[in-house]
Amino acid sequence: NLVDNAVKFTPEGGRVTGLTVPLYPALPPPGPGRDGRLPLTLVGGEGLPPRGWPVVSGVPLPQGALFDMAHAMLVINGRRVSSEFTALSRWPDASVRWLLIRAVALPGAAGYELRFGPSVPPAPPATPGVSRLALDSAKKSISYGGQVWLDAGAGGHLLLTDAAGQAFAAQVESLQAASGPLVTRAVAKGHFVRNGRPGWAFELDLEASPTTGTLRVVHT
Repeated sequence: NLVDNAVKFTPEGGRVTGLTVPLYPALPPPGPGRDGRLPLTLVGGEGLPPRGWPVVSGVPLPQGALFDMAHAMLVINGRRVSSEFTALSRWPDASVRWLLIRAVALPGAAGYELRFGPSVPPAPPATPGVSRLALDSAKKSISYGGQVWLDAGAGGHLLLTDAAGQAFAAQVESLQAASGPLVTRAVAKGHFVRNGRPGWAFELDLEASPTTGTLRVVHT
């Protein structure tokens, strides 16, 4: 139960001398979950390259079905395939409410199915593939296969041009990277700068897939 449903303060002479913060109950311990199967349909999968194509999708799950992502797997044409799962949100009982799936869509594959629950065995440990995504935190640079790069030390290769034709160069301020069985992900954050003055903030999200040989770039 909630101790209080609002944040309250006690003023004294115009100053805040007390603060009451609502206390929320801790999440219950995870349950065992229950087995389930969910057929998935790939839309627009015609003409995929022979090595496949990386796909990302969110899937809603019923309450109490899945607590641990280790007990989820994606099956394509009856065979378990390498996938990555992330819990985007959870139900009050701590079970997964929205599950993010990363996988590689295969050409000619028709039967996609998500299986979850206690009977699903954990996947064997996966070794991240070589994605050719190189990260240099000291120079704040990212390169992919030696041909696509973002190098803040060279003045920036991302340009933002406003309606007046003035160009703002990207200045990378932070870089983070993480590798998984399917993709190596790098996130660059910074500001567009003109004449030493920072302007708009940006985030550049790069995902390199060693399986498909693709590079996905999202700029916000």
